[in-house]
Amino acid sequence: EVVAPARRDMLATYTGTATLEAEADADIIAKVGGEVLSVLVEEGDRVKNNQLLARLDDRQLRLQAAQARATLAKAQRDYARQVELHDKGLVARGAFEGLKFDLDNLQAAHDLARLSLSHTEIRAPFAGIITQRHIRVGQTVQAGASMLRVTDPTPLKASVFVPERELARLQIGQRAGVQIDALAGKQFPATVTLVAPIVDAATATFKVTLEVDDAGGELKPGMFARVGIVFD
Repeated sequence: EVVAPARRDMLATYTGTATLEAEADADIIAKVGGEVLSVLVEEGDRVKNNQLLARLDDRQLRLQAAQARATLAKAQRDYARQVELHDKGLVARGAFEGLKFDLDNLQAAHDLARLSLSHTEIRAPFAGIITQRHIRVGQTVQAGASMLRVTDPTPLKASVFVPERELARLQIGQRAGVQIDALAGKQFPATVTLVAPIVDAATATFKVTLEVDDAGGELKPGMFARVGIVFD
């Protein structure tokens, strides 16, 4: 085979492998227990930040919040009357201070009841895609149970663990390429965004993180990638 010679750049690259990861990825955990009344999303749905995803039965917590509100209102009225008597010198200082402490305690109990009631509305912690759904209508979940998983796939990251001998060659801003076997070896551009400031003594490696440019939305978290970082 005969070709015409031409002057071009030769690239020195460090090659490695990585798994694509989402920048934001979180399990949504039930903070209170209860029966699932409705599930408003399905796997694959795009959601906005703070969007309502599901509802739990809130009847008991609503009654507890109402009880705490009524108890607090009575304590506030009693305290207001005691203030007038205290100003006239008709109430002992110790008794008055104890009443103020009780009022603060009831206020905290009321706020806690309202907070528990708000946890029956399951909301998205950030904008992204529902990647897993572990609940169904009628199911009773316990506090601490995983309900849904939300992932924001933009931007995707790839972390490579590089031998310490390459530390002087790699730095933030260097361009790189990511090859995905699942997409027939298609290449995607990437950029080094983080070089770890320490070396792991156990493995003699340091972590290099790349941000992958996926304008077409073809990549998925969890994909296996072959990485090439251009250092010269």
